[in-house]
Amino acid sequence: MAAPKTAPRLVAKSAPRAAAARFYVDPDRLGADRAILTGSAYHHLRNVRRMKPGDDIVVFDGAGREGYGVVESFQGDTCVVRVLGDTAATTESSLDLTLAPCLAKGKKTDLVIEKAIELGVARICVVISERSVGRLSEEAGLHRVERWRRIAISASEQPATLRQRYPDTRKVVAIVGPEGGLTREEIQLAREHGFHDVGLGPRVLRAETAAIVAAAVCQHLWGDLGRRAPGVPRSAL
Repeated sequence: MAAPKTAPRLVAKSAPRAAAARFYVDPDRLGADRAILTGSAYHHLRNVRRMKPGDDIVVFDGAGREGYGVVESFQGDTCVVRVLGDTAATTESSLDLTLAPCLAKGKKTDLVIEKAIELGVARICVVISERSVGRLSEEAGLHRVERWRRIAISASEQPATLRQRYPDTRKVVAIVGPEGGLTREEIQLAREHGFHDVGLGPRVLRAETAAIVAAAVCQHLWGDLGRRAPGVPRSAL
């Protein structure tokens, strides 16, 4: 009589190196000791990165939790990750920054979302002003929002050495005008709600460039863009 087979035993590992692959997991699929990857995250892990059981991985839910672990198994179109613990350092910025760029024409807003997320923006609210060049129907808007969500998730999965947590907590909402600028009425309305209008220097910037620069300036003034990452010597900056 053959001896019964036993499941392979996973040995707990220490936290992975900072360059370990990061993957987004829906909050309801990130448990205390298991995470389930589906959809584009599963495709990227298995078919693009070609990861296998036992490989180090970092998972995050976009709501503040980030854990490290190992790929445990593949089950159909899902990947089961064994979560071994929370990461010692988070990539979330200490600045709660909301960026509200006006809708730009073409795919310019796609670029804004990608780069803003890489810079540590917490949330993006795309708005339409009177002079916005880009216009979307309700149906097209829903499809575009889903596309932007995928872009944001993809950008948040990139290595983020510029975003580290610091004790000071601040919150900023930055509205960026469209190609033709905000109207006087829109500027006055913003002022009445506590906003302060500021410039970004003497050069004329494209709408998508202005949104990216605004995010970078806010991170430099109140966030962590100009701070040294833990463990990195000053000569390496």
